[in-house]
Amino acid sequence: MDFPYPRLHFGIRFLVLTGLLASILYLMTINDINSAWLAGFIAVCFLAIVLVSATPLFTSHCITDDGIRLRQGLLFNTLLPFGEIKSVESTETKLWAFGLFPAGDMGRIVFANSNRNLVSIKLKARRRFPMLLLRSGKEIIIDLNNPSEFVKAANDKLQR
Repeated sequence: MDFPYPRLHFGIRFLVLTGLLASILYLMTINDINSAWLAGFIAVCFLAIVLVSATPLFTSHCITDDGIRLRQGLLFNTLLPFGEIKSVESTETKLWAFGLFPAGDMGRIVFANSNRNLVSIKLKARRRFPMLLLRSGKEIIIDLNNPSEFVKAANDKLQR
């Protein structure tokens, strides 16, 4: 069962970064520059833009028979087995920053782009995430388009 997350943030990021790349490319054509270097620069920038802002547009979180799979493009993909999950509940936490990051020493991993429709997934023990440079967390905060359905489906699977 797939549960999409808000994607407006990624669409805006894609447009802004593409516009910035176009502006830089225009400025680079003013001076004489080796075309091989320019082509390499364009390829690296385009790949980075696709990786951080276009691939999240095509993924969503999902609840499987094994656990909860959290995905955000090609950068973050992890499975939280139901045996490691303590609770799943809606939360009204006010986040001070958005994106995908470990929130200090609180043991919280924030995986959200807004302060609305937040869900807290509490783990039984701290877990390390290789995608976050092996930072660990005991609670994961995510945002979803429909958090009540996600919480209901996750708790149904947890009780089995």
